[in-house]
Amino acid sequence: MTTTIAGFAHTHVTEREIAHMSPCGWDDRKWEDCTFMSAIEWWRATGHPRVPASHEEGERLRCDSGRSVLGGSNLGDVSKAIARRYTAATPATVSGFAALWTALLPGTVAVAQGSMGAFLPNDRWRRWDKGFGGAHAVCIFRPDVTERVWWCDPLAPIDHLIEGEYNGEWMSRAELKQFVDGLSGHHLVGRVVPTQAPEEEDVNLTAVKGEDWTPREVRRPFRATPDRKGAIVGYVEFGEVVRTIAEATTSDGHVWRLTEIGDRPAWLLRSDFDPLVQGGDPAVDAALSAYLART
Repeated sequence: MTTTIAGFAHTHVTEREIAHMSPCGWDDRKWEDCTFMSAIEWWRATGHPRVPASHEEGERLRCDSGRSVLGGSNLGDVSKAIARRYTAATPATVSGFAALWTALLPGTVAVAQGSMGAFLPNDRWRRWDKGFGGAHAVCIFRPDVTERVWWCDPLAPIDHLIEGEYNGEWMSRAELKQFVDGLSGHHLVGRVVPTQAPEEEDVNLTAVKGEDWTPREVRRPFRATPDRKGAIVGYVEFGEVVRTIAEATTSDGHVWRLTEIGDRPAWLLRSDFDPLVQGGDPAVDAALSAYLART
């Protein structure tokens, strides 16, 4: 089972286990691999979807950290393990909720540390292990500008007979803060690399034209794809001017303008914006035409 979040086909990885022989030694029945299972979800979402979404892969990652099979772990162990197993470096971690939320821009994913003791035993967030109120690590996604995250708890099972299929759930910013503030922990944040792109036949590019646009009446949203149901990744404030380079029509009849915001493509719904110059600015249009005509 996968759930598309921030454009990535996400799969839950559980830390639940029975006593067994792990890839690097005998492992007891305690659930102690929250950090590494969350790290597998994070690593896959940041551009490595071919890494198996499995408990075994999480254990192999733990083995490469040099940690014992038993006991807790931290994000420093994750960095060592990723360097050894995948020959790659991880970003520096951040600490505290304010720094985490600042880093959690739309389209990002994190391994966040906190305390399950911040929630009451009968709270829904502790339903997977009501008796556990200690330090914990989870994988969270922030797909858009709304003040919530997609929380995927490694304590949750993969057995659909227990509570249906679990692949994460929405958590408010306030609840995430409650969790994070319960522990002086660290957080690993990265940008999501989407695994699904809009189908070419759904977008009909109708014009390549340089024009300047400004939001109509109030601030207006922009999206990573020309899809009204897609996640809002930011806003163009009222009075701000945005230069666009192309126009496209989607199969639902909506007309979009393509621009670039924050070094990434962004789509504006044409009906939300007014052109600064009706019919386009000839100087802007001429410069674009000259650029396209270069050989």
